[in-house]
Amino acid sequence: MSLNAFSFINYRTIVPQYDFLYDSKERLLVDFVGRFENLQADFDLICERLGIQESKLPHVNTSTRKGGNLWGIIIKYLSKTTFRQEKHKHYADYYDDETREFVSIMYKKDIETFGYTFGEGQVHKSTVGYK
Repeated sequence: MSLNAFSFINYRTIVPQYDFLYDSKERLLVDFVGRFENLQADFDLICERLGIQESKLPHVNTSTRKGGNLWGIIIKYLSKTTFRQEKHKHYADYYDDETREFVSIMYKKDIETFGYTFGEGQVHKSTVGYK
């Protein structure tokens, strides 16, 4: 794999989701945006809309938060903390003022478009698409 291809693959894992869902004129390119936070419920809604039988999504590839994957490395670097496998803190506890500001700038459009608020643990309803 070339360095450019490797760089793109790594970049696409942190690129704001807004960039995948909207064109250069800020038009939504899809008719529904589900959320990972309520993946099963959103999947059920899609099945209903398509007229297909709902099914339970499997839960595979569960992270142990050791920091070995790209997200773990990024979060570990940004949060300046060591990950412990035995107990997970709330994600907001891994941020200081500097990293919170970085995320708020980098993901500004995602935060605004999808109605996220830093530190809240609530499950959001899918609000983009399907009206």
